[in-house]
Amino acid sequence: MIKFLLFIFIIPFTHADQYFYLSKKSENLIEQYLLKDNGDLHLLNQLSISGGPGGLTLSPDGKHLYFSISNESSSELGTALLGDQGKLTFLGKAATASGGSGTISKCGRFYLKYNYKATSVSVLEMKDNLHTGRQFQEITTTKNPHDIGVSNDGALVFVPHNEHNRLYQFSLNPDSSK
Repeated sequence: MIKFLLFIFIIPFTHADQYFYLSKKSENLIEQYLLKDNGDLHLLNQLSISGGPGGLTLSPDGKHLYFSISNESSSELGTALLGDQGKLTFLGKAATASGGSGTISKCGRFYLKYNYKATSVSVLEMKDNLHTGRQFQEITTTKNPHDIGVSNDGALVFVPHNEHNRLYQFSLNPDSSK
């Protein structure tokens, strides 16, 4: 006869903090917030940038944050490392031929950039998670490209435009960068 029955449940519980990063161009800052369970944002850290940070994009492995930097006289692409508890550490930057924001390719070797004012899309070289300063290609498009996306397999690049409500689609060859 069983007098006591004991059940032990081992439930793996992982609470992964969620972080929100905000680019504050006019203040030359990228702010890190903790997203609380109730939806509130709590400011944790600020990363000061020499210039106005623009669009932010996360690396495919989630370990780096890329951002455009614009000054009165130059345009650059910066990289920060996401460390413990999502804290940002500035790694470096390199000049770009023109301003604009973008995204990183799935392979991590290219930064795909659009320029709203210059009506162009560019492919920039990345090495060890930093922009090398080398631009592989620039394609002129119609007016006002305003975003850029990459297909799940990394083979296609999509660039929506405000002018004429167009969506451009490009193939990306990871071997030739074109």
